Amino acid sequence: MFLGDEFCNPFDGNPENFWMKLEHCGRYLYAYDHVKKTDIIADIACATGYGSYFLAQKAKLVIGVDNKDIYLDYAKHNSNASNIYYVNIDLEKNIEQLANRNISKIICFETLEHTHCPLEILSEFYKILPSKGEMILSFPNQIYERMDENGKNQDPYHLSIIDLKEFLEHCKNLGFKIKNVLGQTMMNDLTAQASEIQNKYKLSLDELYHYDIESIIYFSRRFAYPNDFEVNHSYSFLIHLIK
Repeated sequence: MFLGDEFCNPFDGNPENFWMKLEHCGRYLYAYDHVKKTDIIADIACATGYGSYFLAQKAKLVIGVDNKDIYLDYAKHNSNASNIYYVNIDLEKNIEQLANRNISKIICFETLEHTHCPLEILSEFYKILPSKGEMILSFPNQIYERMDENGKNQDPYHLSIIDLKEFLEHCKNLGFKIKNVLGQTMMNDLTAQASEIQNKYKLSLDELYHYDIESIIYFSRRFAYPNDFEVNHSYSFLIHLIK
């Protein structure tokens, strides 16, 4: 089942995109470690729900949010549990549907860059959260965006380029407390080195990779868990906010 070029499910077991899978899983591991049993979580851009299902092992309730029915239908059949429900919401059209759902945490990974108005959406998230509510999100480091000589982004999926300094300033102006600004810098180095070895020595490293769920989680914790090491060189930033 083809689900789009921008989609990656670290738990699907398919023998492909090993390092990307670790990167995606690492973000959800961080979120999972900050989930409380009383939390009602909105997992924004949940896609096929692998992250929603993972968070639901610990949270009281997870609301999986996406604007693609093909993802949500897949999630309902493959990543469901009694404490998860999925809903079609477009952040640029009907984000207000997330209000009055007693959401205590918002998880939003690699999503805001796919919208035309990321700062406005962040403002709406602030309104949705209660006092002491938390948001954990990520977006690409602008130095890795594909820009032409005129400064126009060449990535067809990224509708906005987010400046970290401007973003954090907006967070503070809204009233968010910035708990953490983290990165996954090791993933850049490991991905580049693996590619260099394969090209230089004309060999495949595929036999070294393991794609079962336990292995993906194991290697993600060791190599892709967000930390504060050389954050400015990370492909994406992970921001942890508290209202």
